[in-house]
Order: sequence, then structure tokens, then C-alpha cells
Amino acid sequence: MHIRTATARMTGPPVLDFCEIYQPSPPLARFVECFYRLSYTAENRARLAYHRLPEGQSILNFTIDRGVADGRDADVRRARLLLTGPHESLAECRSGGAVEALVAYLKPGSLPHLFGIDGRDLAGASHPLDVVVGRDGVALTERLAEAACIGQRLALIEAFLLARMVSDRPAMGLDLAIAIDQAVGRARIDDLCARSGYSRRHLERVFLAETGMSMKRYCRAVRVRNALATLATATETAWIDSALASGYYDQSHLINEVRDVTGTTPRHILSTPFAPLTLSFGSIAAWRR
Repeated sequence: MHIRTATARMTGPPVLDFCEIYQPSPPLARFVECFYRLSYTAENRARLAYHRLPEGQSILNFTIDRGVADGRDADVRRARLLLTGPHESLAECRSGGAVEALVAYLKPGSLPHLFGIDGRDLAGASHPLDVVVGRDGVALTERLAEAACIGQRLALIEAFLLARMVSDRPAMGLDLAIAIDQAVGRARIDDLCARSGYSRRHLERVFLAETGMSMKRYCRAVRVRNALATLATATETAWIDSALASGYYDQSHLINEVRDVTGTTPRHILSTPFAPLTLSFGSIAAWRR
């Protein structure tokens, strides 16, 4: 069996033992950004929380809680597998009692190709996978709980997604999201329409249905996300430079835009006691005491 190795491993604050990031296999890379595995001690699970920015991604999240039964060192496992849709505002996610998590970050616009549903149908919602796909979701949850190692779990999730993947249908929402990401959120919608050959109304309708966000909202969210990633490593005196580099008129413009897009301020998102974890696609996760 092929042994999967993490492409990145990051230690965190005391509440977090480690985070390992795994790249998807090539057939899934079009729709899956990455997998990551979190591990943390049981006594810290109530203190674990992170901010999920409004980026259009969906999350397939497997969590498992190992405990002690009847005073003996029995391996008690309580497992959950949730599918969470895109959010248009800042979302605070908590551990939910799990001490291990394996998360698949799905790219914007991937839900129609992996689960046969539009991003708009799952926007702002989270459901057990069996609610979405039926008994297959129950079976996968049980097999993940029984798996002996991270390699087996990754193989199970990838096999499940590959079996459901529909790659021969147009992925207009995903392709537009990629173009917007490559332009760091500064893409002009009229230019995207001109390159595609479709009307603005058609593109906006397709993008909203497949990603759960409007194109304008997504462009703003990508700009904010990249600005926050820059601010996360900048001193407060350099915020004005970060604002200008991110395409804002000044620091006030940046702060107001972050507040409008996320519902809070950059300081609230970034000034936690824990160093932000910035994943390859720009999501910022922060752990709170």
C-alpha cells in the first residue's frame, strides 16, 4: 500500500498537538485543495476554536473522540462525518468534543461534481454526510472509525470521493473561482465575461449556484483573505503598507472592508494568543485559549 506523507507539519499552542497537511491524489486535485489532520489532547478540546473566513470552500470533516470506558484503557470511539457548505461571513468553528480530525478542504464550486448538489443548497449549513448521500455516508463513517491509521483514512475518503466524482461536466464556477484567486480578488467581472464568451448575467447565475456566493462577494472575500494573510506577518506600524499592497486606498479602507466582508475587524481575527495557521490556499485558522 502506498504510504502517504504529510507535505507540511506545524506545531501549535498547547491546545494543539500538531497539524499535518496532505495533498490529494492527482485525480482529485481539481476539486480538493488539501487534507489536514489535527490532533489535540482531550483536556484541551473545549478550548479549541478557529475562524473560518468566507472563502467559498466546503469542508468534509471527520472527527473521532477516543476515551476510557469503565475505568479501563478501552478504546472508545465516537465518530462524526459532517459536510459543511460555504459561508458568506466569518464562521467560528469549535472542536465539538473530538480529539482527532481529518478534514478535506473542497474547492469553491466542487460540490456539484462530488456530491451532485449546488453550493447554494449547502451555503451556511452543516449536515451529517448520510443526510446528503444516504447509507453511503453511514458506511464511510463506520469504516473511518475502524481504520487503524491516517493512511487508511485518507485512502477511504479519496476512494469515496473518486467514486462520486463527475469530471466530464463543465466546471464553470470552479474555473471562475480559480481565475479570481489568481488575480488575488482583483479580477474585473466584465473581463471574465469577455474571456468566457458568456453574458454577465449567465456567469453570475452559474457562479452563485455552484459556489454559494456571488462573484462580487467572492472577489471581495479573496482580497480580504490575502490582505489578512499579509497582516498576519506584519507589524502594526506596517499595516498601511500592507493595505496599499493589497489594493486598498489606506488602512481605514482595509479595516472597513474586512469588517463589511467578515462582520468583524482584522484585529479580532488576528490578535489571538496563538499564531495564525495559514494554509496553502490562504485560509487562516486561529486557536483560542
